[in-house]
Amino acid sequence: MRSAAALLLLLAVFAPILRAQNADDLVLVDCRLPPKMKRIGGRTYPVAARPIRTTALDCRIRGGEYTVYDRANYATSLKIWLDAAEKGDRDAQYYVGKLYEGGLGTPPDFAAAARWYAKAADAGLSAAQFSLGTLYEKGLGVPADPAKAFALYRRASGLPDNVVLVESAKYEELERAANDLAAREQEIDELQRQLDDARKQHKLDHQRERELTQQLDAAKQKADTQRKDVASKRNAVHVAATNAAPLPSAKRGTLGRYVALVIGNATYDHLPPMPSAETNARAVAALLRDAYGFDVTLLLNARNDAILASLYKLSQTLGENDNLVVYYAGHGRRDLRNRRGWWLPADADADAAAKTNWLPNQDVSDRLALVPARHILVLADASYVGDITRGAPQPAPSNLTAAQWSKYLETTKSRRARLALSSGADEPSATGSRFTAALLEVLQKQKGVVPASRIHQEVVNVLTADERVTSAVPIFAPLQSAFHDGVDFLFERR
Repeated sequence: MRSAAALLLLLAVFAPILRAQNADDLVLVDCRLPPKMKRIGGRTYPVAARPIRTTALDCRIRGGEYTVYDRANYATSLKIWLDAAEKGDRDAQYYVGKLYEGGLGTPPDFAAAARWYAKAADAGLSAAQFSLGTLYEKGLGVPADPAKAFALYRRASGLPDNVVLVESAKYEELERAANDLAAREQEIDELQRQLDDARKQHKLDHQRERELTQQLDAAKQKADTQRKDVASKRNAVHVAATNAAPLPSAKRGTLGRYVALVIGNATYDHLPPMPSAETNARAVAALLRDAYGFDVTLLLNARNDAILASLYKLSQTLGENDNLVVYYAGHGRRDLRNRRGWWLPADADADAAAKTNWLPNQDVSDRLALVPARHILVLADASYVGDITRGAPQPAPSNLTAAQWSKYLETTKSRRARLALSSGADEPSATGSRFTAALLEVLQKQKGVVPASRIHQEVVNVLTADERVTSAVPIFAPLQSAFHDGVDFLFERR
């Protein structure tokens, strides 16, 4: 009887995973669950229908309804979430803010996004407080106000003042440098667009082509210089964290279970091979398993369906006391006009217009938002993945007493972290694997509990000293719209 009961329990847990037959089952949808009747004592109360973000398969299993729609149009999503948001559902308010901020095929409405984030923030939703902070930091839809932005970041994290402070003057220097770099990249995008459009017309004057090409090359060279400037200023902002004394030790085993999904795509159906991706993935998997005690799933030369199924399985099997790392090495791409990024599975088509089996960075973030793990960290060694993140870099804790460190750990454990550390590469490069080499070097020498923010800074320092690495600046920041509460991911060395 016990074995039969255990079998039924396993089937109940894994049935949704087994039923996922193809990528269509795993497409993300905005699902409206049916109303329910709730019984309290001797009385029965109706519970209104509510929206959730989930897969098409999960929505069907739970008896919900959804519309198969064009993801470039947010009208259907807004229709699902707006009613609940107007009735005060803070998660729905957050999603409405996300829709207005993202645009989904229309120009973003940052002012509307700020209003909805503010409603959810006032209702106590940490993720909305953090998202609202990013708008104040950048002056999008609201007046730029760095002080208010950091107050919102601190409020979201719940951490004391002495944990997440960055010297304001150095931060402002970094912000100016980053804005200058963003303007330069926009110039590059526009020049590339002009050149591409003119070439498609087959009527481009050769003199004009040379002029555009020269302007584009000059802009790229200036951008490389500016990236180095940004890297230098980023290091200055975090130098205290980088040079801080070792953090106090934590009691082993108090941070929960650690799980990793490691993806290395070296062999492609339609793209050039990338041998280093498999080598790096194997090395990362071994280090996480042997030195940090991770339960590791290794996917090599993974096709689109396999990656989607693995991400879905994580959403079904992980719990709120778990910590998740997702590592990806392989080809990636970025849309220069729209600043969208993709991971390219092993079966990805080379046609940039069709984008068959391309996995959008935003889709990765949205899928990880469904995973109930407490802390999630993406480690991405691929081209064009920098736009998986948004917002300010995550400051590292430094110079904490034992009591402050204990408080930091308790607060961090009670909130969600949704972060990414990416190579920051702008284009495919033979030296791209230096990011993983630096990451392995830094992880190998750690002791005890260490925040991912400190890992980032040490990786930056390693790469800054490497003459083979020129323009790429590793990026460490929150995942887009994935319910990040402003705290850090914590590694625990065995």
